[in-house]
This record gives sequence, C-alpha cells and structure tokens, in this order.
Amino acid sequence: MPRFRSTALACGLLLAGWATGAIALDENVLRASLEGAANEELSRLRDAGKEYDNPRIYDYVQSVLDRISGEKSSYHVFLTNTPDVIGYALSNRHIVLSAGLVARLESEAQLAMILSHELAHIEKEHALAVKVNQIEREESRSGGSFGSLLGRAGDLAVATSAISSITGGDASSVNRGVGTANTANVAIESLESSMAAAGPEGLGKELEKEADMKGVQLVKEAGYDVSAAIKSWEQLAKYSVNTDKRYLYGNPQALAERSKQTRKAAKKEKAGQGDGADSASYCGEVFEVMRWMATEDLDAKRFAAAEESIACALSADSDDPRSRYLNGRLLRDTARTTSNFREAIQEFQFVLEKIPDQASTHRELGYTYTDVKEYDKALQHLKRYLDLKPEAEDARDVKAAIKAVRVLQRTSASQEDW
Repeated sequence: MPRFRSTALACGLLLAGWATGAIALDENVLRASLEGAANEELSRLRDAGKEYDNPRIYDYVQSVLDRISGEKSSYHVFLTNTPDVIGYALSNRHIVLSAGLVARLESEAQLAMILSHELAHIEKEHALAVKVNQIEREESRSGGSFGSLLGRAGDLAVATSAISSITGGDASSVNRGVGTANTANVAIESLESSMAAAGPEGLGKELEKEADMKGVQLVKEAGYDVSAAIKSWEQLAKYSVNTDKRYLYGNPQALAERSKQTRKAAKKEKAGQGDGADSASYCGEVFEVMRWMATEDLDAKRFAAAEESIACALSADSDDPRSRYLNGRLLRDTARTTSNFREAIQEFQFVLEKIPDQASTHRELGYTYTDVKEYDKALQHLKRYLDLKPEAEDARDVKAAIKAVRVLQRTSASQEDW
C-alpha cells in the first residue's frame, strides 16, 4: 500500500500562523525526509514489478503533465500496472497514477484535471502541511514543547540515514538546530495515519479544496477545455467503491464534493473553450491501455466497464484484431439471444482472417459454436486450440469441453426426426 498519498488527504490550510526561524529549519529537514520516503516508495513499486511497461502511454501522460506544469522534466509521472483507480502525489515531484485510472477517463482534458489536482498538492506542499499538523497534534496531546517532541522522536543515526539519499551522503545539514535531525525520523513514518487524521473534515478537507481550486486554474492556464476537464470526477465516480480506503478516488461522496467544487472554480475562472475535449483523440493516444483494461474487466466480469473500454479502442482502430477479439468475448459473455452469439462468432472469424493461428480465438469460437449447437465446428476449433497450445493452463478444461460437446453431438443426432 502506498505510504504517501497526498491526494488522499482530504487536505487544507497551509500552516497559517506558524512561526519562522528555528521551526523553518525543522521544516527543511521534514521536506528532505518526505522526499527520501517518496524515493523509497518508487523503488518499492519498481522492485515489486508494479510499473506499467508501455513507453508510448508513459510519454503521452508525461507530455500532458509537462504542458500543465510548463516545466518539461521538472515533474514526473509514474504509472502502475493496476486496474484499480489510484493516483497520488509524492514529495519528490512524482505523480503516481494507475493504468486503470488512465483507462477510465474519456478525454485528455480529464487527464489534465487529474494531473493538475496532483500537481497542486505538490506545489502547495500539502504533504508537509499534513505532517506538521500531525506533529503539532501529537505535541499538544503530549503536553510537551515542539523541541521535546522531536527529542523523543528517535535516534539521530536513523534520522541521518533517512535523509542521506537526498543530501548525496552528506548528512551535515541535519545537525543544525535543536531536534532537526530527529524531525526526519518523525517524517519518515507513513503519511497514512496523518491523512486519516486529517480528513475528510478539518485540515484534510481544506487542502483538498485548495488542490481542486488550484487544479482548475492550472487546467485553464494550460489551455485545456475546463468544462470537459471537470467531468473527470463524475467519470471516475462511475467506478468508485465504498469499502477500501486505498482507492484514492474511490469515495463517491468525496467525488461528488470534488465535482461540485471544481464546477464552482470553473465558474469563478470564467473559463472558455479549450483543447482536449475530443474523446476519439484520447482513445487513439491511450489505445493500448484501453485494450488492456478491457481484458481486466472481462476477466472480472465487469461487462459495462469493458464495453466502454472496447468501444474506445474500436473507435481508434476498428480493424484491430485484438479489440475485435475482446468485443467477441464481450458479446458472447453477455449474450441473451442466438443473434448475440452469431455476432460474437463474426468477431472471432474476423480475427482468424487476420491471424489464422490465434489460439485463444479458436477456443472462444469452439465455445460459441457450442452455444449455437453447431457441434462439428465447435469440435474443430477446440481441437485446433489444443494443437496450437498443448501445454495451455486451461488444456484440461478444453479437453473436458470436447468430451461434453461429443456427448451433445451424439444426443442431438439421436433426436433427429427420421
């Protein structure tokens, strides 16, 4: 589970009323330790094989972020290979988005809205704000001073190690000021508890509102269609969940509130028309991720969601064999009439015209011909699948299907009207 998720903070007020001086030094070390933990988070994701390996999608999403920030290569996208709708900002100028989130959007303007919201969290240092707020609350509960809290935070060597990756191995900076080194030890803790304490009310809610307002401003300044962009929250709400707080945009109530806030911000900005509202163009850019997402949806029997992803992929390339194969699966899995099964057969036949030895298509055709009681053709394609993939994981299932079809074939023959 990601340790930092500044967008999951229902976030708010930026340290209003904080003193300067010695505390500012502590904030600098907090920044360093947050950045170090962010670097660790990215390393953890890479080591766990969680990075989405598709350079074309990476480059596209990064180009949108560069346009929004106006600073090419100053901020970076990291894509994860999960179908869940997840996104968060890290304190090392990285924005983590799941491939699933990218696939759930409808236009580049909507993608720009998500990235702008995350970028606002980074620029406004909301992770730092929440961490400092957590320390203040802990100090208040303990009845001690800020310095004494830091003094209890942990070992100097641990704190020094925590920030050494950011200071290039030179930890001398942590030795300035009372308790500054130990601040790193406090900050290296997961922000999960901080975010839970911060929202959805209080500081967390205010920081989220600020990110929404700033996000709309960034979208407008980048020349995107704000009216199209703010629909991103409503689009993601279609895939929201109520049971798992890991899902950043998974709270329907929060998404409804965000939609309301961004609409107010758009009205305040008096935003006119801009770029990025064309869904067909977006589908062309994220074509591969849409096909991938459709496969995930079909496997999970999320048929309504799969239909959207497949339609998007087909709008980009109506003759793409893989998209047609996925559409055939969808038609078969949702079929209610013989006509639906026939439509699925047409899609699978199209694929085999392009790729005659596409094994999975032979298997699906075998199952679908069984559904329409054309047993000879069903056996032909199921056997062809095993010829092409004799060691397939589902080989035993296909062999069992062949036996079942032969029984049906014999039963059908015996019932013929002589």
